[in-house]
Amino acid sequence: MRKLSRIAALAVLFAGRLWAADLPVLDPARVTEKTLPNGLQVVVKEERQWPVVAVSAFIRAGSVYEADKEAGVAHLVEHMLFEATGDDNQKLAPSIEALGGRISATTMRDFVHVDIIVASRYLEQVLPLLTKAVFEAPFTAAQMTRELSVVKREMEDRRDRADVYADEMIWRLAYKQHPYGRPIGGTASDLAALSFDTVAAFHKRFYVPNNIAFVAVGDVEPAWLSGKLTELTAKYPAVPTGWTAPALEPPPTEPRIKIDNLPREVSLLNMAWQAPSIADKADVCAMDLLYTVLGQGSLGRLTAKLVNEQKVLLTADAEFLTQKYPGLLVLTAVVSPGREAEAQAAILGEIKRLADEPLSAAELARAKRLLYTEYAFSNESYDDQMGSMGFYASIDNYRFALDYISTVMAATPEQLQAVARKYLGASNFSLGILQGKRNGRPDDQARLFTANEAAMLP
Repeated sequence: MRKLSRIAALAVLFAGRLWAADLPVLDPARVTEKTLPNGLQVVVKEERQWPVVAVSAFIRAGSVYEADKEAGVAHLVEHMLFEATGDDNQKLAPSIEALGGRISATTMRDFVHVDIIVASRYLEQVLPLLTKAVFEAPFTAAQMTRELSVVKREMEDRRDRADVYADEMIWRLAYKQHPYGRPIGGTASDLAALSFDTVAAFHKRFYVPNNIAFVAVGDVEPAWLSGKLTELTAKYPAVPTGWTAPALEPPPTEPRIKIDNLPREVSLLNMAWQAPSIADKADVCAMDLLYTVLGQGSLGRLTAKLVNEQKVLLTADAEFLTQKYPGLLVLTAVVSPGREAEAQAAILGEIKRLADEPLSAAELARAKRLLYTEYAFSNESYDDQMGSMGFYASIDNYRFALDYISTVMAATPEQLQAVARKYLGASNFSLGILQGKRNGRPDDQARLFTANEAAMLP
């Protein structure tokens, strides 16, 4: 699941009778799926309310698919897709925007996706542009040079953001061996080491039909779309990628701690635990409920107890994004400089409560209600629904987007307690701190708990 939105935290307060656990957010009866002869997967959710369609190509070619020497190539390839031109020699983005549509693309750890939203009457005109961009983007060395400068500017824009730095810091700390530890998009030195041949080879290897799902939601007839994509992609055969999954990262056996300085008046603290992968769907849903209990706005335990009651933290949040391989539950807190160890102990105390005490029926019901409301809000639009199904199609199977709510609603207090004990220990976490200034200078005396001390917390 994804980070809880602020609007969902408010929505739960007035959901009332509108919330019904037995109602699916994404209706399976409206969804069809077909695999074409070349292995291309086509998933369609037909919705006729508006004459609009959202269509996306989800390619299993995120940063996890890079070898170490290829770091940064997945994001660069995504950028270069926009250099593709149609028969009129127009680039992809201007062609879509000229029709009043929108186009975007994103690189994640597990996949890349290219999204288009357009009036449905233009879909037949748009599909050839999208398929050509995905399968035969005409890369050149000159285009690569231009896109490298764009990517480097993006890096510079993010460089001074404390939240981005802290996020990269905790993933590097938690993953010493697995490629999840590398920044998505690589580093400046990674990009400098990439050759044009490496970029072209990565595209040729992974941008093949059997490694891609096309997902569409909106005013479109499923049989027509499958037929059109069969026609447009007939010349692209299935090709094995030859990729081997990396060895899983062993969970830490003792705390991994890194401290850096932050030239501000507060400290930013990230604590992270290795969390279940999509292979353990029941555990994924239990972890979603656990992070909801911890971080559900003003009702969450971190804010209610540690921010408002004890005033140990200034702010607190929780995040868990399901991944193809074990990902991270990340608890983020802003604290006053000098109180980092106190904050660590307080957070570990709340983690220990989850393992020691099963949730009450009322608290679990509230968490389920909030998670249902959040999932409903995050699947309001056609492109949101497309994103949910494509997300799960890329890491496992699109059907989990349809079955997610029923799995969440089946969770029990005992199951959540078991998952907390399985994943959230007092010594298997990673801790990254961006330490703020104390009395005008960084506090070099901030003291953190050792594994043995953490285990002795009440």
